[in-house]
Amino acid sequence: MTTDIFEDFDEESQDLLRELDMQGFEAFQNSGQVGNLKNNSFEEIAYEKIYGENNSCGEYIDEWTTKIIDINELLKFIRTNRPYKKAFYFPAFLIPTLNPLSSKSPSAMMLKSFYASVSSDKTIFNYEDENRKIKRQGKLEIKLNSRACHVNLDKPGYLFKIDAAKKNLNFRIAFVYEDAMHLRNYDVTPEVENDFVLRDQFNAIIIKTDDANAFVALAEHTGSKEFVKEKIKNAFVEALKIAKTGSELKFLYENIPDFILNQLVSLLKEEKLWDHVNLLTDYDDTGTFSNFKDSSGALMNLFKAFGNSFYIIEKFSEDQAFLKRIYENLDGSSEFMGQVTSNRIIFASLISACCVYDNRLKRIDKTFYYGKGYKIDSDISWFSDEKEDEFYLKQQKIVEHTYQQPNTETDEFGVTISLGPDLEKSYSETVDQDKGRMYHPLDMVSLVDYSSGIDIPISVPIVFVKALAGEKERQDVELAIRIGFDTVAIIAGVIVMATTANPGVFALALADVVLATGDVAINTSRNEILETPGGAEFLETWEQIYVVGGIITAGPALIQSFFKAGAGLLRTANAIKNFKVANFARACITKVIFEINIANFTQNTVKEILYAEEALANTGIKFNIRAVARFQEKGVLFIKGIGHDGKVQGLAALYKGEVIAQGTAKEIRNSLKELWSAEGKALENGLDILEQTVKYENGRIGYVDGLFDGINVNHKPAGFNAIEDVESIHPIYGKGIITKFQNFTGYFYRNYDQTKKIFTFNHGFIEDLPKWVTDVRVALVKGKGIPTQAYFTLRQMKLLGITKGEIKLVKMAQIQNLETMGYIHKAMKEKGLTRLADVDILAAPSNEYMKTVMTQAGYETISGKIIKTDVTTKLSIRRLKSEGFPITKEFMKKYDLSDNSELFIDFNIEVNVKYIKR
Repeated sequence: MTTDIFEDFDEESQDLLRELDMQGFEAFQNSGQVGNLKNNSFEEIAYEKIYGENNSCGEYIDEWTTKIIDINELLKFIRTNRPYKKAFYFPAFLIPTLNPLSSKSPSAMMLKSFYASVSSDKTIFNYEDENRKIKRQGKLEIKLNSRACHVNLDKPGYLFKIDAAKKNLNFRIAFVYEDAMHLRNYDVTPEVENDFVLRDQFNAIIIKTDDANAFVALAEHTGSKEFVKEKIKNAFVEALKIAKTGSELKFLYENIPDFILNQLVSLLKEEKLWDHVNLLTDYDDTGTFSNFKDSSGALMNLFKAFGNSFYIIEKFSEDQAFLKRIYENLDGSSEFMGQVTSNRIIFASLISACCVYDNRLKRIDKTFYYGKGYKIDSDISWFSDEKEDEFYLKQQKIVEHTYQQPNTETDEFGVTISLGPDLEKSYSETVDQDKGRMYHPLDMVSLVDYSSGIDIPISVPIVFVKALAGEKERQDVELAIRIGFDTVAIIAGVIVMATTANPGVFALALADVVLATGDVAINTSRNEILETPGGAEFLETWEQIYVVGGIITAGPALIQSFFKAGAGLLRTANAIKNFKVANFARACITKVIFEINIANFTQNTVKEILYAEEALANTGIKFNIRAVARFQEKGVLFIKGIGHDGKVQGLAALYKGEVIAQGTAKEIRNSLKELWSAEGKALENGLDILEQTVKYENGRIGYVDGLFDGINVNHKPAGFNAIEDVESIHPIYGKGIITKFQNFTGYFYRNYDQTKKIFTFNHGFIEDLPKWVTDVRVALVKGKGIPTQAYFTLRQMKLLGITKGEIKLVKMAQIQNLETMGYIHKAMKEKGLTRLADVDILAAPSNEYMKTVMTQAGYETISGKIIKTDVTTKLSIRRLKSEGFPITKEFMKKYDLSDNSELFIDFNIEVNVKYIKR
């Protein structure tokens, strides 16, 4: 064994010592040959001479050294010599401490140096956490037998013992002398020490620790990592199954490794884990959870084990007093991400991260402000009515006041003397911004953290606001948010990105952790993503959406870019079989699908989203695989939503963020049938037309430059017979234009009140008219033109002489649109509304054509309301059917109607608009 101490010897002695492999020095020393190394031949001191057949390596002895052991050399010895037997003698693994006063000759110093004494019997072992790549230190108890002989490095003995009642962990590995291997006893307690027992004196090396993570890291060097992990997992699981007290659980969860937490929910089930939450909470021990350090600590580790943050919030929702109780029992501070942070902040951050995507929680129209003078008061010393499931909170602001103070002094005669201009003084006072009120811990509110530099509201539960209010020092909100997401990232299983090819698991994990992707998931594999073709473009769009401002601030163009880049990265990653990057792309796409409710796939109804081959497989419908591949190459995503009950919720085809087809597999195939045979540019153009059409139908096309200006009132569009524009004056709505078409029954009637600046969509029926005006200068939808209603309404605006930007109000009169009527009925029923005026009519899908017209004219819609008139009434579905309204079963189901349901009819809608195109 080569060590650094050889450099003190001449070259010939160094060679001899290396041949000896540092074995037999005690016998060598006793022979009196120290100092005469140059004069002795190898034959005289060879290993066989010292440990020959007559010697048999000496008697087994129970004498050990535990002092100043060089762990790196010992592990190197074990790692590099497996699976062979190897000559062993303990001095080779001791750190030399040379004393220059002991001898003038370096060669005489050598043996003395091996026996230097220190007081500690623990050896520091540096290793890296396998999951989180954090550098850690463990303490090992290492015993080296004084007997010199061969050691078997291939078949060590193990001990895995956990006694929670006695607060004891014991993990041990022992390497047996080769000539003692036959003494191993396989008959006594075969489950112990790797299926055999053996007295210590027959072992050459024994290493023990109470640190499970350190023992797993140690097993890397012994070639038994997976075996050790399995044994430790089984030991912890069995200990958790039999634990009866909060004290025992506290000990176990404080020491359990993350790799077990990731599997625990499948081994013990969520109900058992929640029982543990209750036991730990009942365990009345000050500071019980105050040792949360670097993702350890009893309660925090327990929450990590659930694997589903929705379960945690569901349980806390059922008993918010229990949540408050846990919060108030927390005490002290802990180190997290290198910073000391309040345990209450850590807990509240965890709950906040779990709440972000749970739409079942009660949302309150309340915004709290923090930083830049804003503070939150939670002092209830004067307020005695706070219930066990409530927190009292009040918004306050520190207001600075200035005043002028005369700059004077009084002389000895009592005369006030001016010393110059008045002095400006200031003082501050805390001013209540509201009266304060009670909130439940999981009530969702908005929080604006002015100190972050980004004044964007974030959604948080009240318990998080309470935690901020309870701290004397101003808290780093961004750090607190990251703490929560970092913990939830483990709960939801973000780390599976590196280890699994199951897209559903990671997709839901990432959708659950939201912003954690910026801090945890992306950073973990950024380089690998960047090295994948298309990865840089995808990351750029992802970060523009979620790091800068979130999905709410992302414009349509950015969302389109994201889906295009995501589809490309997903296709490339699958092609090169990089499942880690593919899973990341799938997860991010899934998150956006959930967030903007594409195809009505929401996290409340959909458990998992499948893609492409998975989505189209087992549907009973045959798809042309080559055609599907061509669609994918152009950026189409085929997705299937799987509900929590395992049933298919629906299928959809996405292109640039729009659902271009949805329904059953057959309906998907039929919707796209005209494009199945298309290739190259023809396919791309067809998809673009389809995407733009869907956008128009859903009111998501923005202002198209030149479209309004390009409409010529004298132009006679192809396909429309002789056009007749009839002027009229309406007593209420003002000057009007009725546009009729020869040989068609469809017509459009629009009015404008010049005095009141009101534009009215009066009667209008498309009936048998062509749906699109195709020969236009600038199209709304590429390849199709401008929708007929929109084209002729914009044309009528010009005929009515309306100056750009002067319209203030838009009216739609005597509404008889079934979709609008159905929407109003359902909205009032679901929200318990009694007045038409309270319905958010702008959200009605049937208003999209009006929004399209006003958008292309340069306006945006600000607000809208329903107006009852003298002719407004309610008619039953039965009556409407009798009068010829085309009411289908699908319509009845969509709006939850029966034949006796009554719908409002012949009402007006008023919409305030603002001109924004200058």
